[in-house]
Amino acid sequence: MEGWVWIILPAILAAFFTIIVVNFGIVKSVAPLAFATIVFLTISYPFYAFLVLNILKPVIDAYYELYIGPLKITQITSVYATMVWFFYIFVNRRLTKPITAFDYINILILILIPAPLIFAPGMPTFESVFRLLSGWGFYWLARESNQSEEKAIETAFILSGIYPTIAGILSLMGFVSDAFHEEELRRLKAVYYDATAFGFELVPMWSILIYRLNKRITIPELVLFVLSTYLLYKTYTRALWVSAFLVLLITAIKGGRFSRWVLLGSAIFILRNMDEILLRFSERGLGTDPESLNGRIQLWAIGLQRFMALDPIQRFFGVSIVGKPMGLFLHNLFLVFLFDYGILGAIVFSIWSAFVIYLLVRSKSEKIFYLTSAVVFSYVGGLTTSSFLYPNFQWFVMSILGLLVKDHIGQFISKDLEITGSSKPQEAKPRNP
Repeated sequence: MEGWVWIILPAILAAFFTIIVVNFGIVKSVAPLAFATIVFLTISYPFYAFLVLNILKPVIDAYYELYIGPLKITQITSVYATMVWFFYIFVNRRLTKPITAFDYINILILILIPAPLIFAPGMPTFESVFRLLSGWGFYWLARESNQSEEKAIETAFILSGIYPTIAGILSLMGFVSDAFHEEELRRLKAVYYDATAFGFELVPMWSILIYRLNKRITIPELVLFVLSTYLLYKTYTRALWVSAFLVLLITAIKGGRFSRWVLLGSAIFILRNMDEILLRFSERGLGTDPESLNGRIQLWAIGLQRFMALDPIQRFFGVSIVGKPMGLFLHNLFLVFLFDYGILGAIVFSIWSAFVIYLLVRSKSEKIFYLTSAVVFSYVGGLTTSSFLYPNFQWFVMSILGLLVKDHIGQFISKDLEITGSSKPQEAKPRNP
């Protein structure tokens, strides 16, 4: 019977496509044919859909103001991404490896993420929930990947950075209008919402390149790294600057020869551009402007006061405000989580973070360069930005965690985090692409 399926199914698809083209014409058929292709890819090959999503997400984000019906294209993408990993886990039943304690924490967070819809239903909550939900399940796709799929994930994240890199270069050359924030320093945002968003579009590719170039230097990857590093600098986003420097420093300490050479080059670059860098860090000084140090601290203090003013149930379970409690933008990832998911969510997120730090400290895998970058940009960047709330970056972080946990499942189960009924990892059965 299985052999007949591959005869009948193409015949049905061919008949469907023929009917569509005959009745609507070539041009008008593009949308339904594209929709049918997406549906078929999602149901039959969710892993490939996952790769395509990661490659195209920076392109989609460039059209953040595009509406398709009542929804933005970015909102539709978040819902679709959730469907992809849902089909992978629950329809295709691809989970083959033992469940670890870290997996249980991830499952608990998956359950908590939709909770704000109960307390604050509406489109803003819908958007924030699916923004997080879209990538959290990608952890499982990476965790279940085989060696060839792992390489495909690396390649997808590198390809994802090509579009924003080209957009950034064209912006610097003057071919893109409204590509800068006109401030004391012209902060490059290219075709994206703001300079920070543009920077986080580049981070996944930049992080993978750090790992690969520390293994072996190739000219195309070196060129991409130099260009993306310069574009990150031109965003003049202090959180990105500090995070990138720390990643280079840590990976250099961990034995990365390429990282050491880049650190040396960075020191020379910093000395040559010291005035501009000092201007950015001293910009607006210690005043009360939200962009200043005192201004950010005051925002955080006001945010905490407003959190404490919530009723006890809201404080414990959270109330979705998409980072803007009562009209205040917090500029802090951790306060956003506290408002959205309350004390309960903060406790679960802290336990999850402890496992991530455990991986970072204990891992001997060469993929630790991935995780170093993911953790530094998440936590250091999260102090003054909403790092983890940028979906493309969150997809990268969760995928990297999946790859690291995959390598350490035997260690998790047999040593530190033994789970009843799972004594050793099972080998994933080979599956057809």
